[in-house]
Amino acid sequence: MEHKILSIFLVLCLISCKVDMKDELDTKVIEVLLKGSEPYSYKIATSIPTEGGYEIRKQAEVYQISKMNWGEYQFQAKEGYQGSETVEIVLSTSIGNNNFTDQKRWVFEIKVE
Repeated sequence: MEHKILSIFLVLCLISCKVDMKDELDTKVIEVLLKGSEPYSYKIATSIPTEGGYEIRKQAEVYQISKMNWGEYQFQAKEGYQGSETVEIVLSTSIGNNNFTDQKRWVFEIKVE
């Protein structure tokens, strides 16, 4: 019986010690409400890093425009589309050794009416 309890305790300790890199990221959730195909832009930064940059990790599914333009995210729904989209953008940087690390994440919850 003690062996089972000890085994369960060890398994729970190992599970709780596991760290998911995604959960460590500083994440900002931006809720957006758009009418039809009106354009939307969000200034993430005034500059881009020398080593690394902004990457759309999860792209919208129905769009005319969904892109990063320097430090600004731009979105425009496809004409006639109504529904919800989720876009995830991640900033990855390097100290100059080509070993890129995710630094920050923006999640856009876009609702198009």
